[in-house]
Amino acid sequence: RNMLAGAAMTPEECEAAMRVGAEAVHRASTVQAPNNSSVHGASADGASAAHALNGSSHSQTQPEPSVPSSTSSNAAPLLLCLGELGIGNTTAAAALLAALTGASPADVCGRGTGLDDAGLQVKQDAVAAALQANTALVQSGCALQALQAVGGLELAAMAGACLEAEKLNIPVVVDGFISGAAALAAVRHNPGVRRVLFLSHRSAERGAAILIAALQGSSTSCESNHLPPPVLDLQMRLGEGTGALLMVPLLKAACSIMNMASLADALS
Repeated sequence: RNMLAGAAMTPEECEAAMRVGAEAVHRASTVQAPNNSSVHGASADGASAAHALNGSSHSQTQPEPSVPSSTSSNAAPLLLCLGELGIGNTTAAAALLAALTGASPADVCGRGTGLDDAGLQVKQDAVAAALQANTALVQSGCALQALQAVGGLELAAMAGACLEAEKLNIPVVVDGFISGAAALAAVRHNPGVRRVLFLSHRSAERGAAILIAALQGSSTSCESNHLPPPVLDLQMRLGEGTGALLMVPLLKAACSIMNMASLADALS
């Protein structure tokens, strides 16, 4: 749908897309991995087993019955890496960020895959027009209505994945600008989502600083739902989960350090 002429999704389409993400997380949570095996390139032992979300769909059918909110006691521990693959979706992500924060299109629109100045202006104008065309939904104060107004199916699916991960107490590594915008929609809908998020890297997109500040909110490091800043700052803008996957070895190393019993363990 053309978000310059109205909502990008109907409520039913938005809900169905969110269900796709939630079901992907639920499927991953029920995977039983053998001890000491490799799961999607990461060790399955401890809390650092990683499953890449896949099998997403752009189905616009009515949502199926809700997925259960519990994991199997035999399921392997998970670390979910949230990313996407698409063309032009930094525009939808920028529009969603502007809708959720009130930031101007000029402050949230970046060059994406390499727009020149003229292309960047077109992008800013498109985001401004989308926000204007969906004023009622954007100003409703409801994050999911903002998502419906200017988000895309992949953004809704990732938001649904974050919400389901919070229910199942599964940590989520957010990749960059686009998946971060989806995570922000989930956080604004349910602030409890913040406690399961890790920000992998600071995107090179213009709106990255606004996005990170919005995701962190006003919480302090002493609060249980505090979201630390991104770990990496490598001027990345590829997406596709690359930043999130780069962070997995760092998280595994951090877990190993926390579990060290002695200096001898570190040197062995």
